[in-house]
Amino acid sequence: MISFSQFLTEAQTPASEQAKKLGLVSAGFGNWKDPSGKVTHTTKGGQLVPVAVKQQAAPQQQQQEPAAPEPQAQAPEPEQEVEKEAPRPADVEKTKGTLTIAFGRFNPPTTGHEKLLNAVANHSDDGDYMIIPSRSVDKKKNPLDTDTKVGIMKQMYPDHADKIVNDEGNRTIFDVMRQAHNDGYANIRIVGGGDRVKEYEKLANKYNGSTYQFDEIEVINAGDRDPDAEGTEGMSASKMRKAASENDFRAFRQGVPDSLNNKAAMKIFTDLQKAMGIDPKEETKRS
Repeated sequence: MISFSQFLTEAQTPASEQAKKLGLVSAGFGNWKDPSGKVTHTTKGGQLVPVAVKQQAAPQQQQQEPAAPEPQAQAPEPEQEVEKEAPRPADVEKTKGTLTIAFGRFNPPTTGHEKLLNAVANHSDDGDYMIIPSRSVDKKKNPLDTDTKVGIMKQMYPDHADKIVNDEGNRTIFDVMRQAHNDGYANIRIVGGGDRVKEYEKLANKYNGSTYQFDEIEVINAGDRDPDAEGTEGMSASKMRKAASENDFRAFRQGVPDSLNNKAAMKIFTDLQKAMGIDPKEETKRS
């Protein structure tokens, strides 16, 4: 079975054979480009077909067009709306049932996120689920790079380690859903905090039929509060970042699962401080 975490490369298909003869290489999402980098063909029904002029600009626009602003302050930053010229859904046979997913910043991962991951697993069909961390990086809200936080997540949540996906193609939740469509899933189930459910329902259904095609899109409320939300009520990533900025390991430790010892928790604490550009010695002097 082809892994969902890897985007299709059209290997061993009629389209790839045709592309090879024409000297084309894959541009992702079923598209093919010539040696100059211009997208000239796309895959439809397993066959290579020329694309219209308007379509040729789509992949480049995807890379250069600024991301649209998040609909609400509480909505996750990477879940901006997809570009208007995004590729149409590929004609794919639906051979799989329902994929359950969670998409979040996890920056840093916390005990609150562990509850989210458990909810995703519990709502999945036969354990068919995925956890996708965003790829945004900035010192204020997203200090940890994706590779680092995925490594931490697999430490913190060993029961879900195999389901945590680190794929450069997953820039937004729409990329994830488009790939689920391409992998042959008939339905998708999104699990998120209660303060994001309405936005998930609105945006996920908005692009059904234009960017991906599912028979059913279901959104599940994993709890009243999302662990990525800003503020310090309950355990959240923002509370963990605040503890790191104040060099307060005791407060930080409360957000790390008991399954990790103090040495492992301290390593995460110092890695987060470094990513935030914080010098613990300077913070100690100020306190």
